[in-house]
Amino acid sequence: MSGAAIGGGRMLERTGFRHCPRCAAAALVAHEDKACRCQACGFRYYQNSAAAVVGVVEHQGRLVLARRARAPQQGLWSMPGGFVNDRESLEEAMVREAREEIGVEVKIVGYLGSTWNEYPFGGVTYLSTDALFHCRLDHLAGLTAGDEVTEIALLAPQDIDAGCLAFESYRLALSLYRARQAGASR
Repeated sequence: MSGAAIGGGRMLERTGFRHCPRCAAAALVAHEDKACRCQACGFRYYQNSAAAVVGVVEHQGRLVLARRARAPQQGLWSMPGGFVNDRESLEEAMVREAREEIGVEVKIVGYLGSTWNEYPFGGVTYLSTDALFHCRLDHLAGLTAGDEVTEIALLAPQDIDAGCLAFESYRLALSLYRARQAGASR
């Protein structure tokens, strides 16, 4: 993914915002690199990147995948992860998201890297910065699909078709994991 500048006009396009959230005037214009400004009241809105986490969860050499039950990308495979809550660390978010989505506690083994992502939802495209973690699952007891998941699969890393993963950040996480595993086996 490219780190190209977004531009205030593109931010308005991604969000679909037409009215000022402060005064409700239909007077929003592009402002600076990632913002819009209301010409009526002067309010400025910046769409900054939200923090999110992705976990490559490993159990005895196989990876846990979860089929998405909801939009966006409903029906595609995902890895446990999601947005970071207020006053929550990346690591706390990773453990919480795994518990919510696959019903188990994971142990974070390492940090794989980070990337930006686009998350289209409800007519707005949200930007996130995804922290990619390598996690371990010590046992399968309690492994179950949460509300956001229709099924869970355990697959060997080489058997996962990256094109079936819901988001680009998942594909990068899988690639980084595979590269790290290949380096460790040398």
